[in-house]
Amino acid sequence: MTNAELALLALDRINATGVPDPSLYADDFVFVTRGELLGRTEYHGYDGLLGVMREVGESWTAMRGESLSFEELVEDSLLFMIRWHVTSHSGVELDVDEAWVCRFRDGLFVRIEQFGDRDEALAAQR
Repeated sequence: MTNAELALLALDRINATGVPDPSLYADDFVFVTRGELLGRTEYHGYDGLLGVMREVGESWTAMRGESLSFEELVEDSLLFMIRWHVTSHSGVELDVDEAWVCRFRDGLFVRIEQFGDRDEALAAQR
C-alpha cells in the first residue's frame, strides 16, 4: 500500500465511523495541531489522537474530510491537502482547507502535522 493509499484509508475510516483505525498508527505516533489560537500542541499515541477527535467533537456536530491532493515530499513523507466540511452546534456549515504533513514508517503513520495551507506546510519542511 502506498502512503497516499494509507492516508485515504485513514480519512475514509474517520468519515465512516468518526474514529481513527488504531491499526494504521505506530505506537510512538505524534499528532501536531495547527495552533493559531493556543500554539501548536502535540498529542502522543493513539490515545492522544482520540483526545484530538474528542476536542474536535466539542466544536463540531458533523465533520467529513475530502481529499484534495497528495504531494510526495521526501522518502516516507507526504503532503496531504484536505477540505473539512464541518457543522457547528448552532448549525453553521463551513469548509476548512488544511495541509497535513504525514510521515510514515513500516506502513504506519508516525507523525501528522496540521498546517493552514500548502505554503506554510512546505516552509516548515525546510
